[in-house]
Amino acid sequence: MNVQPHDWIGSGGAFLVIALIGLGAAATFATIAIRIGKLTESEGEGVLLAFLNVLLAFAGTAVGFNAMPYPTFLFTALAGAVLFPAVATWLFLRRLAPNG
Repeated sequence: MNVQPHDWIGSGGAFLVIALIGLGAAATFATIAIRIGKLTESEGEGVLLAFLNVLLAFAGTAVGFNAMPYPTFLFTALAGAVLFPAVATWLFLRRLAPNG
């Protein structure tokens, strides 16, 4: 494979970007979940949501990685890493709201 020096994404840099996307989304949504748990005075459910968000961020990254070919899989991995835990957090907050 003839990779140019400026083509860092094609030479393996994409995997570093995908790993950082997954780790960043997992840490962000876990922090949000812990704060939601503290605000709603249900720390146990906040910790459970944080654990679920970490799993969903990595699952969303993996699904997005496999959804499209190079180089668009970077965008689908980002979308999966953000959307999967965001939907879980939204559903959790809807369950807490008295009238939806």
